[in-house]
Amino acid sequence: MDESADHYYSSSSGGKLYRRVFTPRGLLPEDWRGGVLLVHGLGDHMGCHEKAARMFCQQGLIAAGVDWPGHGYSFGRRGHFREVAALLGLIAESLTDLRERLPPGAPIGLYAHSAGAFVLLQFLKEQASGEKYAINYPSAFSFVWLSSPLLHPTHEQGFLKLKMGEWLSKIAPGLRLDTGVRSDRCYPPDPETGLFKEDPLKHHKISLSFGADLMKRSRQVNDCARAFREPSRLFISQGSADKICPPKFSQVFFDAVTLSSTDKIYRLLPGALHEPLNDPAAAGLLAEVGEWVDETLSEVSGRACKNR
Repeated sequence: MDESADHYYSSSSGGKLYRRVFTPRGLLPEDWRGGVLLVHGLGDHMGCHEKAARMFCQQGLIAAGVDWPGHGYSFGRRGHFREVAALLGLIAESLTDLRERLPPGAPIGLYAHSAGAFVLLQFLKEQASGEKYAINYPSAFSFVWLSSPLLHPTHEQGFLKLKMGEWLSKIAPGLRLDTGVRSDRCYPPDPETGLFKEDPLKHHKISLSFGADLMKRSRQVNDCARAFREPSRLFISQGSADKICPPKFSQVFFDAVTLSSTDKIYRLLPGALHEPLNDPAAAGLLAEVGEWVDETLSEVSGRACKNR
């Protein structure tokens, strides 16, 4: 795959964000099969998802995404933004940019990991309601791949801690706390050295205002399941040993999605932690998702031919 990167001024975020665009090597833009928006999670950045981008490029897709404010190479204090709505605007902005790079009418898919999946689901829910972000209705997204989706941010958080955080967020919204997420909870150590490969661009900070908004929105998270409509297709991948986003939550959400059994897949990866793409089973997962994407795009192309 080929890659380009740039800093651009984001009108939705009010600062310069770092954008990465991955394209299929050897294909002209008019031959791209479509595009996919990549949405990373809290504390990480687009560089953490190059394996997914490579797989999409192998399927003839252009893949693009940006480092959130306060993440990676983008502007801002680490882990700080006031509310989820700021990221919903960023998704809309990124989709506009992606569509402008594609041939007219080319299909678009979505990929999101962890807290990125939570934010993406909020975007789809608001879009499905017709209230905001009506760039594309959910049916226009050919596929959605959710990796280790964060669905219940209140998990592992005590009642008193939640109440104290909600109160403090009103008087000190920019105060940042430690998320408690470390490498040993995300992926296994290097088999040769026994050490964890640390990424200096990652962090484990979250501002009180953003955390409080996550908690508030999580009360209706299962309502997001109704945002999926045919002919969209859904793939959820989840590590069985993930303690950050336990599979019991993603399984309940998956069951609530009303797509047919042929249009949704739930893949539980035995022994995998929170970042399956950094697990020894990553190659098998990427191969399976790649076949699923290829099949989806072939069906999209077939429907387009019939409608001509």
